Amino acid sequence: MHNRGGEFQKRRLVLGILVFTCLVGTFLKCPACFAGCSILYSFDSFANDGINPYGSLTPSGSTFYGVAEQGGAWGYGTIFQINANGSGYQVLYDFGGVTGDGANPFGALTLSGFTLYGMTSGGGVNGQGVIFKINTDGSGYRVLHCFAGAPTDGANPYGSLIISGSMLYGMTRRGGGAVAWGGGYANTGAIFRINTDGSGYEVLYNFGSVGNDGAGPYGSLALVGSTLYGMTAGGGNYQKGVIFRVNMDGSGYGVLYDFGGSRSNGANPYGVLTFSGATLYGMTNGGGLYGLGTIFQINTDGSGYGVLHSFGSAANDGAYPLGPITASGATLYGMTPSGGSGNFGAIFQINTDGTGYQLLYSFVNACCGNNSAYPLGPLAVSGSNLCGTTVAGGAHGQGAVFSLAVSPASGLWQGATELGGGWMWLDWFGYFNLNNSPWINHLTLGWLYPYGTSTGSIWFWDPVMRSFWWTNQSIYPYLFRQSDGAWLFYEEGASNPRWFYNFKTGLWERD
Repeated sequence: MHNRGGEFQKRRLVLGILVFTCLVGTFLKCPACFAGCSILYSFDSFANDGINPYGSLTPSGSTFYGVAEQGGAWGYGTIFQINANGSGYQVLYDFGGVTGDGANPFGALTLSGFTLYGMTSGGGVNGQGVIFKINTDGSGYRVLHCFAGAPTDGANPYGSLIISGSMLYGMTRRGGGAVAWGGGYANTGAIFRINTDGSGYEVLYNFGSVGNDGAGPYGSLALVGSTLYGMTAGGGNYQKGVIFRVNMDGSGYGVLYDFGGSRSNGANPYGVLTFSGATLYGMTNGGGLYGLGTIFQINTDGSGYGVLHSFGSAANDGAYPLGPITASGATLYGMTPSGGSGNFGAIFQINTDGTGYQLLYSFVNACCGNNSAYPLGPLAVSGSNLCGTTVAGGAHGQGAVFSLAVSPASGLWQGATELGGGWMWLDWFGYFNLNNSPWINHLTLGWLYPYGTSTGSIWFWDPVMRSFWWTNQSIYPYLFRQSDGAWLFYEEGASNPRWFYNFKTGLWERD
């Protein structure tokens, strides 16, 4: 029998004191909730609140701004603000209260100084949507442009604006002046620009102007240098969408990639391209190896297209993405409105080189409650948290604002010595490798997934134990295992197998 003798008995006495001290704390709560998904706000919490947000959050310091597609005093949506900690929720504007106002906002708000810019998919004097601005304190709301539709204008935008200097750029899903093959107008969308004061509105490009052009963009533009990049959900040689580029003055339009030539390469992209280095990243709603969509990359010159991930290739994987990816360093974060363990959507991460794909959260999780479901839009990064909105769920079933803690946080390995090649050494924890972050590969403990923000309290998911365990700098190598409520003592250095003394059973165990 494995035996550590008298030294171990002294450690056991110390542990008894530590157990009593720690049990009166709060660290024994569910680790998935400890670093999991928190509902910051549930829509429809009061009369005339906004509901069903079809977009994303725009951060400004510790405050987020967003839009709800429906609800409000007139039923046509709202503009709201909320603090990153969930406090201070406030409706800044109710759409539809005046003649010619916009209705049903989609996408995200664009912040410049103390002014927010956005679009609605409907409303306006022509019923085709509007471009608007509003101050961050809710004052100064103004409609800058009412879309008129074909043949002179775009119609029904389903995306966000981008800003460069004093000029706003965007796309509409319908309208445009391109002539259809059989006569009439193609009605397949347009690219436009407008000054921030509402002057100088101009259609830069009409989709359908060339053979096998893209059609029906469902998203936003990305600006790289002096070039605009975007996607259309339809059109192209195979009617599965395209990736395109165009100069800021509307010249130099060209298709970089046609989706649909091979099903495995994805089809029907939605959202906006994300730029990192000389590479663009995006997602398709369909195609891929399993027909559930893809994550892809392509260089800004159109070369190097490749699929980084086909949804459906992991257990309980996400499916049918509709929004863009958020880049943070060498990591990409995103959401899908379907898939996950409950088929109500999922949050994932993947490295920019295609490695390290991992599901971070499946919506409708009994641990965290409130049944948030169907996330859309990109995630906003706030410190070590990812924040976003869901169209449904929440306490009232009308959508929610949520926050998901991601790890490892920057403070988790404070004081560690970098040894090169991703290897680190921490005096109390030993040697471990961060090359597959957020997973760590400990020299003797093996693969672990840490949850926490400091060495004062860390949960680890241990795939060998198939359980979470807890420790901290003060008591390691003593561990608390969640699955059976047992305190363990890890014999440091033991690996293949690892040895643990179980204080609950009074026996040594190995795995």
